[in-house]
Amino acid sequence: MSDAVPQPIPQPRPVEMVKPPPPLLMAPATTRLVLAHASGAAELVVLHKRTYQWQPGRRAWPADVQAPLDEAGIAYPPLAEGRAPSWKSLPEVVGY
Repeated sequence: MSDAVPQPIPQPRPVEMVKPPPPLLMAPATTRLVLAHASGAAELVVLHKRTYQWQPGRRAWPADVQAPLDEAGIAYPPLAEGRAPSWKSLPEVVGY
C-alpha cells in the first residue's frame, strides 16, 4: 500500500457567457446560412432562392437575373398609433 495523499476530484466551474460577434452587414444574395433556434436547439439552415420565368405552354426556366433574398420585408404604414403594421411582403430569412 502506498502512503500517497489522494488528490481532490476537480469540480466543474461555471463558464462566463461570451458575447456573440456583431452581425455582419451583408450584400443581398440568393443564398444565406442562418443559425436558427426553432426547436430550442441551434440549427444551421441553408436558404437558397431561385427565380424562374415562365410563359403559357412552356416549362419554367431559371431567370437571367436572380432576385436576392428579402431579409427585411416591407410593412404597410400603421393604421393607428400604437398598433403594429401588417406586412406587404414578409422577410424570407426567418425561422421555420
